[in-house]
Amino acid sequence: MPKLFFAVVISALLIGCAKPADNREMPPRGLKVYQVMDSAKMVQRRFPSVLAAHDETQLSFDIGGQLGQVELQEGQRVARGELLLQLDTARIALHRQDAKAALAQAQAGYQNARSNFTRHEAMWQQRVIPRARYDDAEAALATAAAQLERAEQGLALAEENLRKSALRAPFDGIVANVRAKAFATVAAGQTLLTLYSENAFEVAFSVPSSVINSMSVGQAVAVQMAELGDVQFEGQISEVGSRAASVSAFPVVAVLDAVPQTLRVGMSAEVIADIALPADYRGFLLPLNCLVFDNASRLTAKHFESLVYVYDAASQTVAARPVTVSEVRGNEVIVSKGLSAGDRVAAAGVSYLRDGMKVKLLEPQL
Repeated sequence: MPKLFFAVVISALLIGCAKPADNREMPPRGLKVYQVMDSAKMVQRRFPSVLAAHDETQLSFDIGGQLGQVELQEGQRVARGELLLQLDTARIALHRQDAKAALAQAQAGYQNARSNFTRHEAMWQQRVIPRARYDDAEAALATAAAQLERAEQGLALAEENLRKSALRAPFDGIVANVRAKAFATVAAGQTLLTLYSENAFEVAFSVPSSVINSMSVGQAVAVQMAELGDVQFEGQISEVGSRAASVSAFPVVAVLDAVPQTLRVGMSAEVIADIALPADYRGFLLPLNCLVFDNASRLTAKHFESLVYVYDAASQTVAARPVTVSEVRGNEVIVSKGLSAGDRVAAAGVSYLRDGMKVKLLEPQL
């Protein structure tokens, strides 16, 4: 409840609100009214944020080594699969050659062990050699098979390292925060640049505990950029935090549905969301100028209590009626108690009205 807002409004409007003391018979005062129709079950809330990339990743090599030339520029657009950075492959290629040679040697050793075992197996079946020689041949074959498997894995690892020496873009995007220096030695996992998608943006913001339960994944929101004036972009909530990041501040993330090329990461943003009001805060929308601000107005812990003048067609008079205001929405308030659908409420010159005053209804009505 915006206490400060009501306090300022009351102090500003109490001046000159005293009713005239002249009791002479006056002609009926002309009256403009607002007919109560719209009920309010939602309230609009605004949350500050900063535009961020929805798809953003920090890139690094899976292996260490020496970088080659670095020609990347921050802000450069790249396509998926495009080569970004390259390690020096001389040493990696040498390891690959060594792995190939080791594999050829292991294959030859396995073939020899296999032939030797086949010969000893036949002789053992004819019982021309002792069992020990057969067992030795079998063990030698198992050893050769294990060496062959290790050699195959060594070559696969060398070829994988050769593939990992090239850092490629995982998706279409824009390069940012380039930290790579030409010919520098880098370690495995060392962040060298950031890549983000230029067509997918999100905004992260915090909401109080009184609001978090009214938000859900898929809920529509609007996002407004300070640099672009009143232009709003549609979006939807993609994440709702279940744990407060700080005291009574729960994290929420919304993704923009479609964005123009004018948007840039880091722009100041404001998220606009419709939040369901608690049952005791719901009511009817009423223009702010319908409220009577006088000494009877009172601000409580949860609500603002004031008066309105309701027009009675039968007697052509207005009757003062106490109302309870639960929320402010721009130039309107939500009256949770005191009004019914169809009531016609004085909407102009309320400071000059009094209970039971004769009035003449003016057209058109508000």
